This record gives sequence, C-alpha cells and structure tokens, in this order.
Amino acid sequence: MRFIRNVLFVLVIMSLSTVCFAKKYSDAPAGQGTSTVGTSGDYASLLEASLDFNSTAATGNWTLEILNDLTENEPVYFGKTVDSSYVNTIKPAVGTQPVVTFTASSATLAGSLVFGSQGNTIEVLVPTNNFVIDGSNNGSNSRDLTLTNTSTANSSWAYTVRVYGDCDNFILKNANVHNIATTANTGATIGFCSRVTTGGTIALHPDNILIQNCYIYSSTGRVTGGAALEFVNSGTLPVGSVATGFTITNSRVESNNNARTLYFTLALGQGVISNNTIRGMLPGAQAYGLYAINFNGSNNLQNVVVSGNVFDSLKNGRTSAGDGVVVMNLNGKSAGNGTSGSFYVYNNSISGFELTGTPAAVAITNKGIRHYSASEGFYCYNNSIDIPSFPAGWTALGGSYGIGFESGAYAGPCEVKNNIVRVSGGKNFSCLWKINSSTTTATSLDNNVYVALSGSTVARVGGVYYASLADFQTTYPAYDANSQVLDPMATTPGHWVSATNHHFTSSDVPGLINGTPITTPVAVITDIDGDIRSLTAPWPGVDENGTMVPVELSGFMTE
Repeated sequence: MRFIRNVLFVLVIMSLSTVCFAKKYSDAPAGQGTSTVGTSGDYASLLEASLDFNSTAATGNWTLEILNDLTENEPVYFGKTVDSSYVNTIKPAVGTQPVVTFTASSATLAGSLVFGSQGNTIEVLVPTNNFVIDGSNNGSNSRDLTLTNTSTANSSWAYTVRVYGDCDNFILKNANVHNIATTANTGATIGFCSRVTTGGTIALHPDNILIQNCYIYSSTGRVTGGAALEFVNSGTLPVGSVATGFTITNSRVESNNNARTLYFTLALGQGVISNNTIRGMLPGAQAYGLYAINFNGSNNLQNVVVSGNVFDSLKNGRTSAGDGVVVMNLNGKSAGNGTSGSFYVYNNSISGFELTGTPAAVAITNKGIRHYSASEGFYCYNNSIDIPSFPAGWTALGGSYGIGFESGAYAGPCEVKNNIVRVSGGKNFSCLWKINSSTTTATSLDNNVYVALSGSTVARVGGVYYASLADFQTTYPAYDANSQVLDPMATTPGHWVSATNHHFTSSDVPGLINGTPITTPVAVITDIDGDIRSLTAPWPGVDENGTMVPVELSGFMTE
C-alpha cells in the first residue's frame, strides 16, 4: 500500500510540475524557463508577458503556456535579440483550447500580435529570432489554440499576427488564426514584412519561415488590400535582396471578401507552398478579380515550388469586365529589377470556379495557372484542372484558360507536361493560352490530356484558336506529339470522382496515355497523396494509378 501511495504521489507531482515550476521570465533564473498566462497564471495577459520578456536578458529557452481564453485590448509586441541557440515558444497548457481575442491593432507598425519590435514604431526594429507558436496542447498536430483579431477602428492596417523585419526561424503551427477585423484598412490574417532601414542601405528580412497545419481565415472589409496571408516589403529594397526560405504547408487557407488568399510581392525567394487547401470568395458589386495565389513580384523573385495543393472553392460576384478568378498569378519580375527565378508547379488540383453575380453582357475570365511576365523558368507538371462553363446569361465571355502564358519576354524554358486540362465554356475558353507569340515561347509541351467541350478550344496561339488537338499538332508539330483528348469525367469504369475531386475511381481508365517521368529540374516522384509514381510511365494529372484514399487522409480534406 505504501508503494502505491508513493507512486501516486510521484504521478501527482509530475502532472503539476509545469504549474509548480512556472515563473515569470524575469524571476530567477531570469531569461529562461516556463511561464503561464491567464487566470491564476504568472501573467494576466500576453501584453504583460511581452513587456517582461522584452526587458529581460535571455539566458536560455522559454515557454509561455496559455491557461485559458484571453482578451487583449492593446497590441502585443515581442522584440528582443536572443542567442541563436535559444527558442521561445507560445503554446496552450495541457488539456486546454484557449481563444486569444485581439481587439486592437497598432497604427504605425500594424498588427495585433507583433514580432520584431518593442512598440509602435517602424524605425526601431529588433531582430527577434527563433519564436514558435505551437497550437497543440499535447505535442501532436491537434489545433487547440485560436488567435483572432476583431478590431473595429484603426487608422492603418490590421493584422492578427505580424512578423516585421529581421525575425528569422519563425514557426507558426497547429493553430487557428483568424482575422475578422472591420477596420477601414484591414491587412491580412498573417503578415510578413521586409523592412529597409533609413537611407535604404540595409534590408531586414524574415528568413526561414514555417507555417504548418494551420487554419488561416480572413473575413474582412478590405477587398483590394486584404489577404489571408501576405509577404510584402516596406521601403525600396536593394537590388538582389530577398527574404528566403518560406514554407506554407498542410494548412487550410481561406479568404472571404479579399481579392487575394495568398499574396506575395517583391522581396521573396526560395519558398514552398505545398499540400494546402486554398479557397477564396469575393462578394458582388466589386470590380476586382479573385487571386488564390498572387505573386505580384516586380523584383528579386527566386525559385518557388507550388505543389500538392487543392483549390476547390473559388467564387467571385464580379459583374464588370476583367478577371473573375485566377488561381495562380505567377508574376516573376519586371525587366531591370534584380534577379529572376523559376516557378515549379506540380500535383495541384484546380477546380471550384463559380461566378455568383447576376449574369451580364461583360467579358469576365476564369484562369487556372497564369504565368505572367519574365522569369528564368516555368515548369508545370501533373496538374489536374477543370474550368467550367459560366452560368446561363453571360453573353460576352473573356479569354479563359487552364494554363496560360501572358506577356513578357521569358528568360528561361517553359515546360508543360503530364497535365490534365478540361474546359467547357465556349469559344473563348482554351486549355492552353498564348503558348507561342512574338514575345513568349513554350519550349516543351507533351504527354498532356486535353478536353475542350461546348465549343471550347485546345489552344490559342497569338490570336488564332485551334479547336482540336490534331489541328494544333499539325500547325505546331514540335508540341504535344504524345498528348491526347480524353474526358476524365466520362471515361468508364475509371473517371474523376467529381469535377472538384480529381482522384480516379479505378486504376482502369480506358485509353489514358502514359505520362513522361519528371526527374529534372524537379523530381515529381509522388502524386498529390504521396503515392509513389511509376518510374517509367506515370499517370498524367494529380492521381497516380487511380489510387483511392479515404477523404480524411488525402489532400481533399474539407474539415
């Protein structure tokens, strides 16, 4: 009996160890340890914890555990230089699912929860490296922490989380991060910003950023400037200066009432956007296009991988001429503005286009993958794309397409292989768009599957439409010699599960051609679910060999 009592005593002590040994950051041993915030915690608020952190020299790792729901009525700033070996972590306490609500966003240095400064001034930034927000309360990938911004009045931008300047190795994982602010200039749910110092000589970049297993949601009134996640810069950057090493993966990213879901401009390089579900919606009476991924990079872009993502709900209520939905706007750089880079785009499932406005006689366009302006290369492999027809009543359709090359003198190769592109919107809809003109040349197109329904065309070259693949091959024999026409929705027994789920229902798809192995410049050796592709005859599109997987295990999660 004494033995059992001793064991129970030890277990109780172990279960309470976090609370028993929690202390303020400034308490001995100062600059390290575990602290708690919330009711009966070491701090009553995140603001109080941040002030203590900012004023105490770091001596080791620090963990701040959130005990319960918090309401922060002032912006919170974490800004302090620490040794590169120290890691600072914000997380929920074991067994808790706290919601942290920010009711205010700073005016000058915009943000509710800001890393890289000790206050609301853009001229005094502090390199704040190795910060981790881990929303799991048990060390797994459960999402148990929610950060939300409900600001209603602010003269500048409003963000939920903002990382400003030279803040490297920032990690945000296993969290719900929402921005439902209604300020006049709402920015984004999560924002990263490079900053040029006074005089324009030194650029401060947040490098090595990881966003993993998060639900990022933006529902604001800022149509043109809002986004779910953005990466921008403040000031004119020196030529060739970029923030490098960003990864956004295994997350659900949604925007509501914003023109962009993921927005990248200027100083950005060497990044990955992979295995996410990405959605967007614009309401009616707005004269803006919806861009799910928008690289508006007018300088300094380097290599970016976009792979394994699902786009299955993209809605715009626009009723004026112009872009309706553009899933990927891949703008490399403008001439003369620094180094250019390449886009590697593969294993993405693109569908869910919907015009929700009242039909009108205006030229609206829907576009899948749009390679725009100059870059060193565009490599487009094993994507599955469905561009549906517009609802009845739209009478002046614009030029919609699955994969397109628009304007710009390309510095490097443009390869389009192993894709499945299905369009059904009429004459101005094409599987391929402007693939070869006076300023643009696609160097290699092959092993693709096309279907152009309801009067759509396979390709447009310059101003000439080619209704059939045979006509296109006859005029341009160097292109698509091993491609075919096959409707993935009509084959039997194997076919797409639906227009928005591009898995095949069977490994028996009569007539489907083989793709070509892709080993360079990027190796496409798995499909969207991680299934191994054939080394000699991989399938076109996102799904290899008609492998059906449970919905909860695939990239087609609805949550």
